[in-house]
Formats: sequence, C-alpha cells, structure tokens
Amino acid sequence: MTSGMDAQREVAAQAEHVLDACLAAKVRAANRAVVAIYDRRLAGEATTSAQVTVLLTVAASGPASLSELASAAGLDLSSMQRSIAGLEDAGFVRIEAGHARTRIVSLTEAGEAKLNAVLPLWRAAQDEVAERLGVDAHELERIGRMLDSMKTLR
Repeated sequence: MTSGMDAQREVAAQAEHVLDACLAAKVRAANRAVVAIYDRRLAGEATTSAQVTVLLTVAASGPASLSELASAAGLDLSSMQRSIAGLEDAGFVRIEAGHARTRIVSLTEAGEAKLNAVLPLWRAAQDEVAERLGVDAHELERIGRMLDSMKTLR
C-alpha cells in the first residue's frame, strides 16, 4: 500500500511529464511570448498585434462581411465583431450594410495610413522573433506554415 506522500509524488511526476509534452501549453506560452514582442514594438503607434492582424485581414480581404473576416482570421464571429467595433471607433474601418442583414467592412484612409505606419514596426518585430529563435527568414516562414497547418485541427 502506498502512502499519501507517495501518491502525491506520483501525481506530481505524471503532471510534470504531461506539462513537458503538452503541445497546448507550449503553444499558449509561445503565443504569449511572441505577442509580447510584437506588442512592445507596436506600442509607439498605440496599437496591438491583435488590432494590426485584424486591419491586415481587412486590407487583404477587401470589403468583406464580418463572417468572412472572422473565417479568414481564424476568429469566432463575436471576437471579430468586438475587434472591428474598436477599429471602427478609431476610424480605421467602416461598416456598411450589405445584402439582407450582412454588414460589409472596409479599410478607411486612416486605416491604410495606420497600416503604413505599423508595417515597419511589424517587420522589426518579425526580425526580432527570428533573431531570438536563432533562425533566418526562410526558417521563420517554415515555422509559420507549420503553425498555419495547425489551424486545420479545429
């Protein structure tokens, strides 16, 4: 028969093993570290990496519905709506009525100017991540493709 202390040690050892192997925990921690680098670089423009990602999605998609943008960004509709609302308040996007109850989002001139201002900062963040990982631009692109493939796991 094992003692309570032996059982606790066994649970602790199992937990440590799971944490060492847990992809979810590793991706979550990596996400926080990478986002912190981007957000620090973007702070001078009073914007976050999440806002820039949504602006880039709107710019790349052209005028698009909220659901199309959410799908393109890998977000749920309510998260995209909240993100777009803040960008609309800042004057970076406009929302217009589409067919039926669809709302179409497009970039404003202020949104284009914001993207032009933040792109050099985004590039600097991208370079910093590559440098801190010890990889070149091609390897960073490969890592990005691997992460893209993980989106299909939904």
